[in-house]
Amino acid sequence: MDEVFRHLSNEGRSSWSVARGSIQNPAGKSGVFGTGIPASSIGDPLVSVIVPSYNHAGFIRQAIYSVANQTYRNVELIVIDDGSRDHSPSVISDTLEGLAAIKAQLFVQDNKGAHDAINRGILLARGEYIAILNSDDFYYPCRMEKLVGKARRDGCEFVFSKVDFVSSNNLLERHRGKSAYIQAYEASKHLPSLGFALMGYNLAVTTSNCFMKKSLVDRVGLFHDYIIVHDWDYLLRVLLESEPCLLDESLLAYRVHEHNTLSRLGHVGPSETQMIFGHYARAVAAGKAPNKLAPQRGSRRPARKTRRLSMVKCGHRLSPV
Repeated sequence: MDEVFRHLSNEGRSSWSVARGSIQNPAGKSGVFGTGIPASSIGDPLVSVIVPSYNHAGFIRQAIYSVANQTYRNVELIVIDDGSRDHSPSVISDTLEGLAAIKAQLFVQDNKGAHDAINRGILLARGEYIAILNSDDFYYPCRMEKLVGKARRDGCEFVFSKVDFVSSNNLLERHRGKSAYIQAYEASKHLPSLGFALMGYNLAVTTSNCFMKKSLVDRVGLFHDYIIVHDWDYLLRVLLESEPCLLDESLLAYRVHEHNTLSRLGHVGPSETQMIFGHYARAVAAGKAPNKLAPQRGSRRPARKTRRLSMVKCGHRLSPV
């Protein structure tokens, strides 16, 4: 590798009825909620949405509602609480009891890290597609419908969308990371493939932007135990196997606040980034890159360009800070 670049709804309660489930909160116990699949979704591939939860009692309800209120209805929800020290488990169970139509499960475990919570969800998933949503982020209502459509229409095994950076109050955030993201996104349009853009910046931004076929996960494997860059690491491992697809529309709200992992532990990012690019370079050198579009050498840093973001996403309106 020539060079390693530094990586850095409105809440709305469902109106559906529900058959109440039961929940036990001790580590390793689970609760199952919901009773079935809407008739309108029969024939659509099942999407398993995994929500790793940790100390986001103030945000997790909105995250769950954003899954339940998707226009695409054949969805199962798997929430893994990773030993939260706040009252997240009780908020989650109360919220899930108010949902129906989608099957939802809650598992509470001792704290083992985000990667472990995601991996547990993957192993439990029954869907043809797997999506991830961090407990402080939220989807826009038509996200699943558009990602499934893109995947099926273009034969994509991994799809991600553009991202909005939002504050704790759901307002569009003027964050320094947003400027770098817009610059990298614009620069990606002028590169030979999306993979070249991923050499300089994690355009997916977060694990919340992961949407992938289960068959791809079977080939790539589970998430590795990085603190900051497990999302970028996984995307690079996907890149070795299959060219990712980018849907040119903002369908995800990425929450920027003082308690999220990047804000607290961002200082470990540079060393982890060097590690994941070292792994990528060794895989390429060993001929372990079935994806013929995967870059064989390091790429240049994206050029500086900017673009104004739309204020309305799938009917979900956001306001600038």
